[in-house]
Amino acid sequence: HKQCAIVLVSLLKTSVVHAVSNSLAVNVVSEMKATSSKFDTKFSLKTAVLKEIAKKEKFDLFCQYIDDTKSSLQYWLGVFVEEHCNGKPQDTESTRIEVLVQKKLKELIEHLQAKLKLTIVEQTALEP
Repeated sequence: HKQCAIVLVSLLKTSVVHAVSNSLAVNVVSEMKATSSKFDTKFSLKTAVLKEIAKKEKFDLFCQYIDDTKSSLQYWLGVFVEEHCNGKPQDTESTRIEVLVQKKLKELIEHLQAKLKLTIVEQTALEP
């Protein structure tokens, strides 16, 4: 029974990590779009990037933007995502990404509990 439990835990762990990872990207994008207008359009993103470059007062960043706009936008989008994820929502000590992971794990646990209860009810109904 111990080996069966180890295999089950391993399978669950893989499934949970996969489910959380898949939903995090969608949740982060949704949150960012809901909280900032700089993600509304490509033009607004470009404007936000140029403002960030201007704040840094580093001409080489502007030159990089001009030379390879796509790569520059990807870099700055990564910076914006990281800042968003590492930010702390009001009334919590956790980062946004920690809150999202905890929320998703709670949803998965509730889903698994419901499925297990249903399976137990179905199994007991089949017993003579």
